[in-house]
Amino acid sequence: MQLVWFITGTSSGFGRDLTLALLRRGDKVIATARGRSIAKVADLKEKGADVIEFDVTDPLDKLESVAKEAVKIHGRVDVVVNNAGYIQNGFLEEATPEETFNQFK
Repeated sequence: MQLVWFITGTSSGFGRDLTLALLRRGDKVIATARGRSIAKVADLKEKGADVIEFDVTDPLDKLESVAKEAVKIHGRVDVVVNNAGYIQNGFLEEATPEETFNQFK
């Protein structure tokens, strides 16, 4: 069965690699990247991914709008991978709320 994936943070790293692997296997991928990184996913579109500009730190109404847009593309989303962010070393308990939030910027 062909799945429809919605993946955040596809401009580099794991998100990009996962997107390419899923496209090779024949699944549908809605690849997202922030505005300043959107040019980095142009080749994913050429390989068959649908691309949406998306920042996980946007206000809720924008998140809802992007979710509706994603569902309209293929009529459904089967799997969501919230991959956007970066690595912060240290214990989670020691991170400030600001440091935790900034992982998604």
